[in-house]
Amino acid sequence: MTVAWKRGSFPGFMDGADKEEFLDQMVDRIAGSGAAYVLEAASPKGHIPVGLMLMASHGHRVEPHVSWFSWAMPRQKMESVVHLVNELRRQFLVVVPAKKEDWPFYTHVCKHGIMKRVGKAEDWFGFEAGNDSMIFISRRPSAGAV
Repeated sequence: MTVAWKRGSFPGFMDGADKEEFLDQMVDRIAGSGAAYVLEAASPKGHIPVGLMLMASHGHRVEPHVSWFSWAMPRQKMESVVHLVNELRRQFLVVVPAKKEDWPFYTHVCKHGIMKRVGKAEDWFGFEAGNDSMIFISRRPSAGAV
């Protein structure tokens, strides 16, 4: 985790702090979330970590928030999200409020048949201009899906 932090994977989070301060804050942030996952993807060197996902839980709904590590390639991001959403949707309704710059990414995830776009939510991320969100939710797996 500290390697990802030192390489700028968490912009604005604990900038200028030392390693111990960063780890203390990261442990608190992870403990305050419903769950945390390190996303992995294939690389020429085997499976490597490509992101950290903290997930808020609201009963049968989960809301994942991903911080990508600076070395994560677009294909690795896609593969890890598709895999994770495919697993989570078997037990939960996955709700992703995506910032405008992430709309194309999640629109592409929808092409895998595991999510759908349900609409725009104004001011989801704050009242400043440009803080709208597109809401994506998981599709139920078909009966007998593996």
